[in-house]
Amino acid sequence: MFLNHLKAAYRILFRYKFFSFINVLGLATGLAACLLILQYVQYEKSYESHIPHADRIARLTMDSFIGDEVVTQDAETYRTIGPLLKEELPEVVDYVRMNSVDTREFRLRGESIRQDKIYIGDSTLFKVLAVELVHGDEATALREPFQLVISESVANKLFGKVEVVGESVNIAFGDSELPMKIVGVMKNSPSTTHLKIEAVVSYITATQHFDYEDDDWNGNNDYTYVMLADGVSHEQFQEKLTAVNERLQAEERLDNDRFISQLISDIHLYSHKTYEPEPNGDARTVNFLAIIALIIIVIACVNYVNMTTAKALERAKEVGIRKVIGSYRSQLWGQFMVEATVLNILSGLVALGMVLIALPAFKELAGVPAGLAFWDSPFFWLVFFGLILISVFLSGIYPAVVLSSFKPIATLKGRFTHSDHGQLLRKLLVVFQFTMAVILIAGSFTVSTQVRHMLTKDLGLSMEQTLVVRAPFTDSLLNREDVFRNALMAYPEVKGITFASEVPGLPTKELSSSSSIFPLGSTKKEGYTFYMYSIDPYFVPTLGIEMVEGSEELREEEKENRYVYVNEEATRLWGYKTPQEAIGTQLDFWGDVHTIRGVMKNFHQISVKEPHIPMIMQQQKWSWGYAAIKIETDDMLTTMDKIQKEWDRKFLGSPFEYFFMDDQYDQLYTADKRFLLVFNILTGLAIFIACLGLFGLASFIILQRTKEVGIRKVLGATASQIMVLLSSDFIKLLLVAAVIALPLAYLLLSSWLEGYAYRIELEWWLLVVPALLLVGIAWLSISFQTVKAAQSDPVEALRYE
Repeated sequence: MFLNHLKAAYRILFRYKFFSFINVLGLATGLAACLLILQYVQYEKSYESHIPHADRIARLTMDSFIGDEVVTQDAETYRTIGPLLKEELPEVVDYVRMNSVDTREFRLRGESIRQDKIYIGDSTLFKVLAVELVHGDEATALREPFQLVISESVANKLFGKVEVVGESVNIAFGDSELPMKIVGVMKNSPSTTHLKIEAVVSYITATQHFDYEDDDWNGNNDYTYVMLADGVSHEQFQEKLTAVNERLQAEERLDNDRFISQLISDIHLYSHKTYEPEPNGDARTVNFLAIIALIIIVIACVNYVNMTTAKALERAKEVGIRKVIGSYRSQLWGQFMVEATVLNILSGLVALGMVLIALPAFKELAGVPAGLAFWDSPFFWLVFFGLILISVFLSGIYPAVVLSSFKPIATLKGRFTHSDHGQLLRKLLVVFQFTMAVILIAGSFTVSTQVRHMLTKDLGLSMEQTLVVRAPFTDSLLNREDVFRNALMAYPEVKGITFASEVPGLPTKELSSSSSIFPLGSTKKEGYTFYMYSIDPYFVPTLGIEMVEGSEELREEEKENRYVYVNEEATRLWGYKTPQEAIGTQLDFWGDVHTIRGVMKNFHQISVKEPHIPMIMQQQKWSWGYAAIKIETDDMLTTMDKIQKEWDRKFLGSPFEYFFMDDQYDQLYTADKRFLLVFNILTGLAIFIACLGLFGLASFIILQRTKEVGIRKVLGATASQIMVLLSSDFIKLLLVAAVIALPLAYLLLSSWLEGYAYRIELEWWLLVVPALLLVGIAWLSISFQTVKAAQSDPVEALRYE
């Protein structure tokens, strides 16, 4: 029986070639899009899956309160909390602290090699975070001062091989170089971890060299991870942590801070705290894309249901004859399910071909590592076969039930020819398809407008043609700044140069911060977090930062005094009613006294997705991390070559590493631009599939009305009247879909925009224009068939059937 069903399905597939093609193309496109997006979703949700005991690993973070309001959520904590919890709580088996020193220079054989993702870490790294050594002994690594563990990629960069245990290398810290002995080589960090590590210096090195204190409750600069005992839930640990918070407050070791615990597997998608090791993903975006992918596959299945129920009239006699000669309803039901299965399997094979073609571009678009193997992933094939089964069920079950329920007498007498059977469902499904399509187009318009708003918003500073050069990791730039400045200012293309510890556009994790800076004598000791730079006197004018009050450049005799610039947000948090009030007032700055010399207009240090942060610019030399060079030239390459030659002369052996400030800002919006592009592509696919189904459905409905069209033309109907007649039913359905979609789109998009500190207004045209656009696109998709029918010869139409 199955073979008979298979043969019949094969014949039906080729008898209705046009409709089979539309169904296969729609289902295949939907399957391919769904496969790619769900694989991306799985990748985003697989972070930390390489840790076998990830459900027992929690990261400690710190929330700062003013009253009951959380004002700061910091991913870093005090270095003392890990040892304290292990000592006091039996629920904590072990801990590891990771202190980021970010980027440093390795000095080897007279060369300086810059390397990022360097940490100072405990020897428990291997146990708690499951970091695996390929060379070296985990039992002894990182237990002694001046020990270093590096990744395979760093070993190859430094030595051209990975078997380097016992080798030595120096690391630059300020004016000094620490000699480090390599005691281990670890596997490269997987792409699916929030904490990517290239090198680890033993924690005891920092204790000895940097005078880390065992009982320091001031500097929260460590990422702290704890391993919970087997059988202890995260909720149980959080309860114990709450009790620890209360005790530490009572002992006045904590003031406005609270330790918070989060599972390591939740960090990538659900944690957006300050000082994260890297920008995390967003669960809302990932889930949103997954929903869109599922909507696309549902729309593709809806096409199949619509087409199949529309063909029910043609197949009514077939069903009647089959029932008369003895077919059971279950056999007919099986026949139509086999047809759906064959068509879906064929669509699946076409979808795999589409995935194969689109995969390289998709990986680049979604930010997925190029080496990630989709085809070798069990999840990929599980999703593939799962989607096929779901698609077979969704697209086959209703047509099978409907077609197998036809009454043989009615169908053989022709009474079914004018039946309305299935029309209501088809109308509802068309409305559903285009309701989703209107929402997606409105979303595409809104997302595009919001991203464009962020990219074009005035940032409050001038960054065009601003070259930023990274300083050497010794203090040579600090000592030779005037020599380097004078050399560059001799070139007419160079209009200004300023030195600073940081520059605009860098994420907050790159900045120094403190919650212990207050106006001198103030009784308000509210722990807002202030972000700080060390700048030279030329910083404000060179970058075109507008001053609200005060001078933009210090007089020569003032340069050695302790003056600071602050921004408007800082004065607001300190309680000054106007910026003018702040000028000349003094700050309690970690026990020193600093005077506010000027108030800067708020500028965007970070993405405009975030509100302005309170900033303090010290007119005092710490160390220069960057030189920002303002250039005016039409020949940037030649100018950069001149700058590099001056750099090489002044800082022999230090790499010339640079970026442009506007490029740095653009990187802050990479995720938003990527989401916009993926969203637009998915929206386009949804519209294509919906319109493809509408085209096929319109073709079939118009074919059934051929005789009606002929009669109307004989009676004097014009071509335009025929076109209106044939398309009006579809346009009405599209307008109903638009009416349903617009309030839903407004609610959804308003909620989405709330995630941005500086957002667009959701204006009427962002909703109405997409609805009108979709009606126009849909009308074009059916216009070919309506025009063809309207211009047909009525004689041929009346001969039909």
